[in-house]
Amino acid sequence: MTDLPRGPALLALVLSGCASGPSRSAWRESSFKVDSLSRYVHIPSRQRWKVDTLVVHSVQMPCPLPPRCPTPPDPRWRDLPTGADTSLWTALDSLAQADYLSRGGLLGAFVSRLGDTIPLWRHDADARLLPASTEKLFTAAVALSELGPGFRWRTTLWATGPIHDSVLHGDLVLEGGGDPTLGMPDGTDLSDLASAASRVGIRRVHGNLVALDTIVGRGQDAWPQGWTINSSRDGYGSPVLGLNWDQNRVGDHALPEPRPRALKALRAALLAKGVRVLGSDTGVRARGDSFGPRRTWTRVGAIYSPELEPVLRVCLRESVNPFAEAMLLGLGLGRRGPVRESGRKRIQDWLASRGVDQTRMLVDDGCGLSRYDLASARQMTRLLAMDARSGGTRLVSVLPTGGEGTLRHRFQNLPDPAQVVAKTGTLDGVSNLAGYLVRPGRDTLAFSFLCNGFTGSPRPARLFQDRMIALLGGVPLCPALADTLDSLGGNPEPADSTLVGEHSLPHMTYQARDSAFARCTAPDSNASHRGNPSDPGQSVPDSVRVESTGSPTPAMHAAPGSEPLDSFPAGTDEKQPSTP
Repeated sequence: MTDLPRGPALLALVLSGCASGPSRSAWRESSFKVDSLSRYVHIPSRQRWKVDTLVVHSVQMPCPLPPRCPTPPDPRWRDLPTGADTSLWTALDSLAQADYLSRGGLLGAFVSRLGDTIPLWRHDADARLLPASTEKLFTAAVALSELGPGFRWRTTLWATGPIHDSVLHGDLVLEGGGDPTLGMPDGTDLSDLASAASRVGIRRVHGNLVALDTIVGRGQDAWPQGWTINSSRDGYGSPVLGLNWDQNRVGDHALPEPRPRALKALRAALLAKGVRVLGSDTGVRARGDSFGPRRTWTRVGAIYSPELEPVLRVCLRESVNPFAEAMLLGLGLGRRGPVRESGRKRIQDWLASRGVDQTRMLVDDGCGLSRYDLASARQMTRLLAMDARSGGTRLVSVLPTGGEGTLRHRFQNLPDPAQVVAKTGTLDGVSNLAGYLVRPGRDTLAFSFLCNGFTGSPRPARLFQDRMIALLGGVPLCPALADTLDSLGGNPEPADSTLVGEHSLPHMTYQARDSAFARCTAPDSNASHRGNPSDPGQSVPDSVRVESTGSPTPAMHAAPGSEPLDSFPAGTDEKQPSTP
């Protein structure tokens, strides 16, 4: 036996035969048997042996085994911050890949505990993406901080001439101050101004009714630059001016010039109070127009909008674009330059003063309808975490909870959908969600999921977001079926920028929301939380209606012994020690 192999084992053959050699048939048999083992041992072809018995033994050789190649590290752990929960991180990674990223969309996400600098999970957290209506979070935070929850828009009626014998020898000028609720069924109306004209002794007007708008000019000045033509034609993209009327729309279509409608409504209100106007009601003076000196004008009266906080609740609950744009204009009042540009700059300056990186965001409007708006998930989560701290503007008090507004059909996997307090954002190819998740008896999370760049229906992205929230909430999930994600059946998702119709403003109180949220923040983690909160569309009795500020603020649980998220710049969370 020659040419023994070198390896982990040696195969030994016990051979016996006769000297005269085997027969041809026996040789063929032995050749077949030997050839089948030629991998292990070579027998010279000229050697004629008859194979009577074949015994295979395993013998351990002294030569060492070759070293095994190390298992490559999981690429999902490459950027894992120190102290992160690897099992939760990997589970969220897998769910994001299976439910959303495999479909080709872009995702920016950041999740953290309130008060903790270490993210529970993130994915392209610094990518600049379209925020859509989650842009309203920035606008709302700045408006609450700079204007205050009790801010009101003012609409003023002026007389340009003297009053003799109950006759006004001049015009009545209706000056708008940006009130977005003016002319709505349950918003500000003009009857009080008509009563004021009657009280000062006016019974007849020998002049015209004139609309005065010193905030917004004519034409394209009424829309931000990044709004598309289609958006500006639809009701959710109606212009926002200094003098508005019924959200500046007719049905589901935008009204490019709504100011004359306000004058016609004023004429009708005056007539109801016994005041006749002999002149026209079509005159408009916008920003940039000449309207002469005002020092000779007499102030007849003024009316005020509801306070900012209840208006903001409707704005965030139903994603009302005109309300958010009116807040941006309000932020620009009293400053130099164009009002809209001043409002945008005030938002950017406020965010910059609180450590938000301005190189990774762009503010073009206040509502998020613009295709020029840009923001990152880290910035949005940082704003939410910062706002939840003591002394913040308390966005949580004006945001909708699961089961109401644009969240009315969301988070059905959770024991109680009201555990989520959040804002949605939807455009073509965009579906975003940012807010808070209360984990009863444990803590509260701030999160942002910015889903951009997908095609088709936004429903799969919404289902993905709901499943991520459920997983963060500790709810076990079954694999999502492709036909379920692609299905457009079931309850239709309410679109962002819903037009506010009748009976919206009187029901701006959130008692139902606050009580549902209070259940989620109760310290008893074993309590059973079932069912949806009360239908916010139902009538609220006058006995529990709150007309101004002071709604209960839900308890927000922060991680103990940790520092606020906004105390560290972007990209430094990996270097922070883990939270005990």
